[in-house]
Amino acid sequence: SGVEILIVPRLFMTLLSLIFLDGCLWILVNSTTQPAKDTTTNNGQSSSNIRVGPPIEVIVLASSWPMLVMTTRPFTNTLEAMVISLLLLIVAMDHHQSSISNKNDKNKISNQCKTPLLIGMICSIGLFVRFTFAFF
Repeated sequence: SGVEILIVPRLFMTLLSLIFLDGCLWILVNSTTQPAKDTTTNNGQSSSNIRVGPPIEVIVLASSWPMLVMTTRPFTNTLEAMVISLLLLIVAMDHHQSSISNKNDKNKISNQCKTPLLIGMICSIGLFVRFTFAFF
């Protein structure tokens, strides 16, 4: 019926938005922040500042008007934003990984082959989704 034709694509795009936009930002925030140091309370017990739930950056992004309204609709802008966020995640994780591990040459060589191939695949998907992807 008409309701399923309207609702099913929006639910699908909402799921993709949660995975590719909010999920990528969550991974980026968690990989770039330093773990909290243990603090001692007044009575001598140790308490750690462990973050429970999503980071504030994800909450701000997910609760903004463009994300709530525009990314739940099947537009090419939405798909382009998802591909860009995935590309940003891969580049940031590669940079983070290369800055951490500089000692293992075999792992470094395999990552040097995998990352450009993955970036090229995502860029080709982005160009297929929308040609303006090349400008971003």
